[in-house]
Amino acid sequence: MEEEKIEITEVEEVEQNQLGLSVNLTQQQQKFVENVVYHDMSQTEAARKAGYSNPAVQAHRNMKSKNIMIAIEELRHEAQHRNNVTLDRSLRDLKSIRDAAVLDGSWGPAIKAEELRMKAVGLLIEKKAVLHGRVDALSKDEVLKELKKLQDKAKHQSGIEIDKSGKLITN
Repeated sequence: MEEEKIEITEVEEVEQNQLGLSVNLTQQQQKFVENVVYHDMSQTEAARKAGYSNPAVQAHRNMKSKNIMIAIEELRHEAQHRNNVTLDRSLRDLKSIRDAAVLDGSWGPAIKAEELRMKAVGLLIEKKAVLHGRVDALSKDEVLKELKKLQDKAKHQSGIEIDKSGKLITN
């Protein structure tokens, strides 16, 4: 009697859920992921809006979940692809906006565009601090000294300078 060999292989099908993801999530987890990616919410706010009873704790747990992190990455990638958004394109567009604003003498938009470019590449990190002093309590010399420090910092970080006549010099 000849022995018959049977090879068994398992095939696992990955189900697509409502968001078209390769991972399975509960409805609440899907809502959390949507809130983080599409509504630009903080993790805690996303958990609160998804209906979790203890949003701060659950947000922390969710962000440690492999499936949730995969889902967030997939949705972000899909959104970037759908909208044709890349860091390089955004930086190039912001530079064009900045340069056009400078030529037009629109300093506010020029500064905002440069600020966004710096934030995008990590050169500018927004820090908030509670100060216990007032600018109007400084002398004129102290104010000028602080302004000079800010100008030097901006020149060093962004390549933007202001000449003696007050005109913006860009590199």
